Amino acid sequence: MRGTAGVVVAGVGASVILSVLLWRRLCKPTTPRRKRRPGSPSFRLGSFRDLAAGLAAVDRDGDGVISAEEANRVPLLVDDMVGQMDTDGDGVICIEELKAFVARFPKWLTSFGVETAEEMMALMDKNGDGRLNRGELMASVHGPHVAAELHALEAALPRWRQCELPSMRVRPTVKPGQLVLFVHPICPFAARAWWLAAELLDLARGESNWDRLRAVEIDILSRGDKPVWFARDVWQAASTPALQYGPDITVGDSVAVVRWLDENRDLIGVRTGKGIFGNYLSLQESSTFFPTDPDDLRVYEEMMESFMIKVAFPMYGICFNQDLAKDSALAQQIRAGVGWFNGILASRPVGPFFLGRLLSMFEIMTAPFFNIFRHTLLHWRGLDIMQPYEGEPLGAWMRAVDATPSFQFIQRDAEYYNRAYVIACELPRVVNETAPVDFDAAAGAGSAPVCVR
Repeated sequence: MRGTAGVVVAGVGASVILSVLLWRRLCKPTTPRRKRRPGSPSFRLGSFRDLAAGLAAVDRDGDGVISAEEANRVPLLVDDMVGQMDTDGDGVICIEELKAFVARFPKWLTSFGVETAEEMMALMDKNGDGRLNRGELMASVHGPHVAAELHALEAALPRWRQCELPSMRVRPTVKPGQLVLFVHPICPFAARAWWLAAELLDLARGESNWDRLRAVEIDILSRGDKPVWFARDVWQAASTPALQYGPDITVGDSVAVVRWLDENRDLIGVRTGKGIFGNYLSLQESSTFFPTDPDDLRVYEEMMESFMIKVAFPMYGICFNQDLAKDSALAQQIRAGVGWFNGILASRPVGPFFLGRLLSMFEIMTAPFFNIFRHTLLHWRGLDIMQPYEGEPLGAWMRAVDATPSFQFIQRDAEYYNRAYVIACELPRVVNETAPVDFDAAAGAGSAPVCVR
């Protein structure tokens, strides 16, 4: 535990230091700079040599530790950058403003590994509108630092639970009969496919089964750090999850990937007849993870039609939202959506799962969202979505999910998820759920998931 904690502290400190150094070194020409090796990326740990100077700049009380309050100053540096770039004050950076900025600070281009302002715009413009907003700048500047911290946390896990870090330029070789999932641990869409594969292939058994699946991490925190081959050769949307089986079969999108896994059990070598697993029953011995009873299937399909709108998107929305006037409406949408979901579970004849003791696609498609957002919403927005349902079917359902070995295999701890969502949430705050509600203003507030941004 001590070793793991040390890695985490080092990762957090490095992220803050690198953010400060980025701003000081690139945007204040009078500051002396050390020469960097050609082609060395600015954002990688170790690319700055004077880390002590960065620590001193952030560590205001001089105790040698980066506190949460001191770390929270990092987004203010991004505000400073936006203020210098946005000369017309409209809140976004157009290409002419970016050109003027990099003309003053040309080191910005080389630090991002590009040669022109147009290339930098293409790299950072995540929504493709030809302009940079604050969120895009935050993700592009801060994303690689956070990724480095997450990699440090990942390295503390047993080897068979870690994601594989691929080459940025060379596509991984997939042998005949080999199954590869392209995922990221913070993406609930990816967790759908990853969890199903872990259950089907019995990955929770330990190191003896770890080579039955390759989980390759695709960086979703900064578009500039996505491998060049991913969209070109695997999945054109460049989102997670995606699947490759053997040299030729590729599938993208969580719904399509889980269906392919469910329908190709024999092909990927699923061992049947597992039966009882602790306190739940695995559907391994069935032909499908989808409900087979017509009434159960109808309820499942109706739930899936509404789940993203009622539950997932409002949760994403309140994370990305930086307009406090919209917080109350988004919080009420979340409360209503979670209550709706609890009602579905309460209507079932037995629990804790949708099909009683049978783990099914109902859990695969929904639990990853509750797993991540119960941590991130509490940490970043002071919104506890699970506490009101501790004694309700939703509480029992989530506890049963947590006890599932295959789910434990793909889970990361709260700190991992919370640190990843700094790019969306930026600064912690407690949502005022009693403020006047303007649902029209809140509509669409930052609803795009981090997985595909």
